[in-house]
Amino acid sequence: MLAYFWPKLDTHEIRILDDAKVENVRLIDRFNTRQHTIGTIYLTSTHLIFIDPEGKRETWILHSLISSVDKLPTTQHGCPLRVRTKHFLSAEFTIPKERDCADLYATLNQLKPDSYEKLYCFLYQAPNYLEKIWDPFLLATEYMRMGVPNGDWKIEDGNSNFDMCDTYPPLIYVPTLTTKAMLFGSSKFRSRGRLPVLTYLHPNGASITRCSQPLSGFSARCQEDEQLLQCILKTNPHSNTMYIIDTRPRINAVAKRAAGKGYENEGYYSNIQFKFCPIENIHIMRTRRINKKNEIDLSIKRRIERLFRSACHRFKKDVNLWLTFIEFLKKQHDYSTASSTFTSALHTHGNKYWLWIMAAKFEFETMVSPSSARSLFQRALRIMPQEKKLWLEYFKFELLYVELVQKRQAVLDRTKQEIENNEEDAVLQGKIVEIVFHNAQTTIENDPTFICSFVKILYEFSQFSFVEPFIDHIYSVLKEKYSSNALAQSLIAQRPLINERKMIDEAAKKEQDVTFMIAILEQQVRENYEQQLNNSTINKNELWNLYLDFCLQRLSQASDTNKTEHISTCDRVFSLASEQISLTSERYLEWVSIVDHDRAKVVIQKATDHYPNDASLWNKRLSLLIEESTDCKKIKKEFKLTCQNSDVKKSSLIWNTIIDYAQEHDHKWTEELFEQSQMESFNLSVTLELKPKYLQWVHQNKSITQVRQLFDKLSCRTPASLLFYMDYIKIEQSLSNIDNKRIKTAFEQAIIYFGKTSADLWLAYLDHLKQHHSLDFVTISRIYSRALHTLDSDELKRFNTECALKNLT
Repeated sequence: MLAYFWPKLDTHEIRILDDAKVENVRLIDRFNTRQHTIGTIYLTSTHLIFIDPEGKRETWILHSLISSVDKLPTTQHGCPLRVRTKHFLSAEFTIPKERDCADLYATLNQLKPDSYEKLYCFLYQAPNYLEKIWDPFLLATEYMRMGVPNGDWKIEDGNSNFDMCDTYPPLIYVPTLTTKAMLFGSSKFRSRGRLPVLTYLHPNGASITRCSQPLSGFSARCQEDEQLLQCILKTNPHSNTMYIIDTRPRINAVAKRAAGKGYENEGYYSNIQFKFCPIENIHIMRTRRINKKNEIDLSIKRRIERLFRSACHRFKKDVNLWLTFIEFLKKQHDYSTASSTFTSALHTHGNKYWLWIMAAKFEFETMVSPSSARSLFQRALRIMPQEKKLWLEYFKFELLYVELVQKRQAVLDRTKQEIENNEEDAVLQGKIVEIVFHNAQTTIENDPTFICSFVKILYEFSQFSFVEPFIDHIYSVLKEKYSSNALAQSLIAQRPLINERKMIDEAAKKEQDVTFMIAILEQQVRENYEQQLNNSTINKNELWNLYLDFCLQRLSQASDTNKTEHISTCDRVFSLASEQISLTSERYLEWVSIVDHDRAKVVIQKATDHYPNDASLWNKRLSLLIEESTDCKKIKKEFKLTCQNSDVKKSSLIWNTIIDYAQEHDHKWTEELFEQSQMESFNLSVTLELKPKYLQWVHQNKSITQVRQLFDKLSCRTPASLLFYMDYIKIEQSLSNIDNKRIKTAFEQAIIYFGKTSADLWLAYLDHLKQHHSLDFVTISRIYSRALHTLDSDELKRFNTECALKNLT
């Protein structure tokens, strides 16, 4: 099993991380998928290491070189995990257990350094015992190991200030016969000042010296450089010839002569032999590698595309698969293929309006093809003419198209007069937008909210000259066509505030306060509502409720500074509404929730008088009294008054409220209430709900003996809830001396009533047996078998899944 952790990169040595080992892993041969090697994966703080049991093969992958880690679809052998590196290594491991695969995947992603400072080479600290063996690198020590300085070679400090070469160390090793003038002359004749200096000395006297190309051009020469090479030749008494190896192709070296560089002229340097190595320029090699990578990426892309096409052909009904394919094509910037894929997806999923919208937006925004987008919208509306979202998006698209045409006209530098005089510019005059609206309201009738939605969209494009007259036209349609519709009149009343969001955004940009302006607009809306309520043709009950909804909405959006004013306004409107119409119990509760305590008492009194059988109102009335008074007698009297109504007395809401109060103030009364609630003649739903609560209260206030007595008494009074049994079992399990017999009895009783419908009950039973009877495998197996034969099919699936995850079998 793998742990989730970030390794300590400052450890003193490479080590196998704790528990970071997975056995029986298959390493698939990338050239022959039928061949594989079975071994073990180890994770160190720096590497992923795969080792086969016989030690024939080891694969080391540095964490910092990992480019990607991909989980592949599960196969019959296990869960494949593919690791790709930045130097084109690809290793595919098949891990037997899915959980191990998931752990390894997560751990490898965590182990990849996210910055160069976290690379192991920067944070490594050698242990103390290595300091005696490994000294820090010293250049002088390395040369001493080769026997330098000696009679032929010396240390030269002429580069101590990097005067000769800024890429060489301060101390350089040169032949003993050289002079400083010779060295400075040679450095000026070499590219970047890199004169010939000692790199390696063999015990037989042969040496390797390195330098850059000379600045020889076609005929230039340097006597100091020629002398320096002769001094190097004399350091080896066993050879009369010096070999100069140029790692470039000969044609490259010759071409450099035209730029004043090149290579050593054999006519000027005696006893030398040239050899060219055909190694390309590093920049060319890098370009080839990048091109090769692009070729590989293109090949992979085409393969993935073929797989997607095959999958989409086979699983046409899976719309998420189509969307994943399209998203992949977008990331690859293959927009033309994405467009055709949208078309193919719509052939199968033509009944999904949102897919048509997505395809049309893609055509308009990405492909910049308004005609294709319009065609898609029109086709969709022919298939689904009653889909409101389609009409609204089509309407918005035509407005966006007007904006696009307007920008195009600005680029073409057409004057306003030219545009107005051109009868063909119907687009810029909003004619197409008007046609879309007319068709929409003709197709979808008797829906004023839908019509008003067009107004909200139009306000986003208020820069167009035709927008304001068009909005007036829409409101005139609402007035004429829906004169007796309360919702339509409510929308008309709210017109002053329909552009509120834009006002706030613009004010925020200018750092202005629009609170006062919005308060004036709100007052206009309230006046509009009260004017509409005088209209005899409108359903006043519905319009009052819409008016109340508006007031509550504005209260919820109000800031702390003007909240008091909004509360006062809401209270006034609620009061007026209660005089004109019959408020529902929910409306009374909303009214109570917004006003202060004293006003709430008056309102709730009025509410309970109007609805004497409503338990929620009586519960609120009781709660308000509990908040105000700690006098237990007064509360008891109010509770007695509440329970005079049989419907209210049956409410668990009332009983929970009064018992919560009694638990804090009157121990004896609490027990009386619990006992009263458990009477056989009492309401069954209240009895069931209060049984667990009664048990918990006895557990907190009395002995375990009394808890057991109560459980025995209440469990005999059927039915009981599952929560009642589970609470009792938890109480028994929390004791220091567990009575397994009583726990087993409770489980068995619960199974009689809830064995078919509760997988959690069986899981708790098995978990208890495993903890307290871990060696009794026969009992555990028997309970497991009973669960399989008892549970319903849906619960059985969940039971098997949870058993596997918790390892309960």
